[in-house]
Amino acid sequence: MQDLEQRMARIEGTYEQVCERLGSIDSRLSHFEVRADGRFTGMDARFDGIARKIEALDGKIGNHFMWTLGIILGTWITTLGTWLATVLAVARH
Repeated sequence: MQDLEQRMARIEGTYEQVCERLGSIDSRLSHFEVRADGRFTGMDARFDGIARKIEALDGKIGNHFMWTLGIILGTWITTLGTWLATVLAVARH
């Protein structure tokens, strides 16, 4: 009978140790989860900032493209007009 009580006491002690270890693991996992969530939140904020910068850059590029296209077309039309006027002036004489 005493042998059974010793075994039960040993099993109870082992059970308590397992419970403590599981509690420690659970605590560490919870801490890790909080840290991971914080880092993912930080990453989301960074990606949002990068997306805003890309959108702003896209707008600037579009604006610069329109200005460049306008200058090229304006120059082309002016050159063509001058050339046409010169050709017509030479043709009259």
